[in-house]
Amino acid sequence: MKGILLNENNDLLINVRRNASGKIIRGLVVNNNAVQCAGLVLQANQGEFKEDPIIGANLLRTIRKKLNRYELKNRIETALVRANIRKQDVKNEIEILINNENINL
Repeated sequence: MKGILLNENNDLLINVRRNASGKIIRGLVVNNNAVQCAGLVLQANQGEFKEDPIIGANLLRTIRKKLNRYELKNRIETALVRANIRKQDVKNEIEILINNENINL
């Protein structure tokens, strides 16, 4: 999936290109953003996306809860499915470490 990329601070990634007369011909960087979108969904709590309030993994809210590995994995997979992100596209790129335990997708 192609889209606008963000930098490490979640700001727009901009790479300004100018033509010979100095006019801007390119600016925003567009490339495969599946991993970036998955990261945003996993960081989000439900209700943060106006277009679909159910999107979000609510991982921040589960810090003090005692969820087992299966519940965490289910929560993550549900959030990705809700955002139309295929698990196969991002599972080799994302490492989820919670309580010093790696959660594999």
